[in-house]
Amino acid sequence: DKALSDISKAIDLARKDDPDIVLELLLERADQYYGINEYAQSDADYMEVLAMAETECRAMLGHARNCLALERYDEALEQLNRCAKLSPEYTHIYRFRYQIYDKLGETRKAIDDFLAYCAMSHNPQIDDDCMLALFGKNWNYAIAGIKAQILQNNNYECFWRWILATVYEKRYDYEQALEQYDLIEEKLGEDEDLCLYRADCYDELGDTRMAVAEMTRCM
Repeated sequence: DKALSDISKAIDLARKDDPDIVLELLLERADQYYGINEYAQSDADYMEVLAMAETECRAMLGHARNCLALERYDEALEQLNRCAKLSPEYTHIYRFRYQIYDKLGETRKAIDDFLAYCAMSHNPQIDDDCMLALFGKNWNYAIAGIKAQILQNNNYECFWRWILATVYEKRYDYEQALEQYDLIEEKLGEDEDLCLYRADCYDELGDTRMAVAEMTRCM
């Protein structure tokens, strides 16, 4: 791989001429190794970084990500908890940790970390199916957590209401989902996606007249 070859050459040169940039280059190469599933090589670079700077959270997160891929959950959790104490603002701590807690069967902790990741990230990477599979292990706890976020995060109220509506739809509670879509429209104004989602809800409720009315609003 040319990119890996180039960065490896750059690391060799930097060791001689510019040691200050070696750490950054090692982190970059470790990430490239991860991208091609070469976890041992990736970890070797992360370990070298940690030998140079033992509190470098990016290396801890990278190592934890490798451990997650290799199903070494306890080791990954140890790294993430250490990183959380040093730099709790790193959103990927919670993104990786919720997956580990889920694998370990600690559902409430997994939900807490998933919600923390969403609350802290400006652009959370969410897969609806994975989210709903997690929430489905304890619907009541998840719904309570989402409602708490609505109260705590007024600037992102509509984001959380979207999630809550999605949960209600998954649970076939279409009237509750419609209530959330109405509240979103009060904040954001009329939106084509909202009309489509509401039309689906009315259709599931057997209210053809309202479903058609919503579809008409989309046109």
